[in-house]
Amino acid sequence: MNSFAALQESDTPGAALSRQRWNTNTTSAVSHELTAIIMAGYGNSLYPLTEESNLPKALLPVANRPMLWYPLQWCEKAGFGNVMVVCQTEAEDKIAAWLKNKYEGKIKVNLEAPSSADETAGTADVLRILKDKIKSDFVVLSTDQVMDMQPYALLDFHRIHSPTITSVFYTPAGDAAPKDAENMMYVGYDDQKKRLLYVKAEADVEDELEVRMSLLWKYPRLRVSTKLQDAHVYIFKRWVLDLIARNEKISSIKGDLMPLLAKAQYQSLLVEKVGIPELTRTNSPPLLPTQQNTTHSLGDDYAGNPIKISLLVYPKNNFCARANTPASYAELNRHLAKQNGETLGDARIAGSADVSPKAQVGADSLVGEHSKVDERTSLKRSIIGQHCVVGRNVKISNSIIMDRVVIEDGAKIEGCTVCTNVRIGSKAQLTNCEVGGGFVVEEGFQAKGEKLVEFRDMDMDSDSD
Repeated sequence: MNSFAALQESDTPGAALSRQRWNTNTTSAVSHELTAIIMAGYGNSLYPLTEESNLPKALLPVANRPMLWYPLQWCEKAGFGNVMVVCQTEAEDKIAAWLKNKYEGKIKVNLEAPSSADETAGTADVLRILKDKIKSDFVVLSTDQVMDMQPYALLDFHRIHSPTITSVFYTPAGDAAPKDAENMMYVGYDDQKKRLLYVKAEADVEDELEVRMSLLWKYPRLRVSTKLQDAHVYIFKRWVLDLIARNEKISSIKGDLMPLLAKAQYQSLLVEKVGIPELTRTNSPPLLPTQQNTTHSLGDDYAGNPIKISLLVYPKNNFCARANTPASYAELNRHLAKQNGETLGDARIAGSADVSPKAQVGADSLVGEHSKVDERTSLKRSIIGQHCVVGRNVKISNSIIMDRVVIEDGAKIEGCTVCTNVRIGSKAQLTNCEVGGGFVVEEGFQAKGEKLVEFRDMDMDSDSD
């Protein structure tokens, strides 16, 4: 049994006590131990869904809830009383309005907007800017990540191994698996010691993968996988911020910080070069006796090297996914729509929605508040947002329809993502399209595999992470 499953399923007194501790919502204890940070970048890699006329990534609907709702719920379940949400200045007003007017959680959210889209600041750059506001060890989550991991499983795993960083990786399923070299990774790890030892994007590998002999001598059980993906869930020691602050070349957590510290686990000269011994001596308190005993019992060589990256691999029978591309966003919505349809039953159609008795709404479809669906319309494996109007004899399948969309009689929509305030004319046919916010599809128009957006002069730079 892997360490995650052991933490989830163990019936030992210690595990039972851990579950009881988290169930009692010990807010002050967790908040004192860790700072929770949710990275909510604007999401240019999701274009045109995050185009200016629509929504920032954090507010894109996932099963008719804003994407940001999911990591906030996870943090609340973990017992955090305060959470820092980091966004770009272009998204600040929209996110602040949602937090003020619609968010119903118990967490106090501190919204920070330290950079704009034009500055192309990476996740590590953002941490450098916010360094003085982070006083403890900290958890970093991505707003586009949804997981069913119990908080105690991750946090207790981190406590047991007491590493510099705990990182979470998972195996994407189905259409969510990356198909391009830019997003695929070589991940090297020691499964017995739960150590992450090597991370490199496939796009950075030319003819062959090179691995240092010093790594193989120190970790002869090294395994390399191209199936694992970074979940963008990390727990860091506070001193890592000081390392980021003194090394301005570290721009991205995934692209710069993680590869650097992975190498530092087996390259002693690198440890000295970047000043890690000084940082750990200055910032790290001595281990408690219980921590010392635990570390020794794991048979780890942590005492000989101040760097340790623990790896928690998400089990395949649990759910973990990211919505960082239009395809993965659509797949996540379809998964949660099906899951919610199975658990909600008739409640999958909002109480304020007006759905004709002669309309067909599949068990794996959702209809949002104050939306209207007219007669002889069919919805299959689809999500209808709030305040939408769907006319007669409309066929919608495998699609996400966001808020305030009007779809006129006889339209056919298959495999599409339709952003807010769109109007689709009668008898239009769209297949595998992404329709930007406010776009008007003319009557009888037909398109397949296209991005339909209003022309706007804008920077199409990709996200840093």
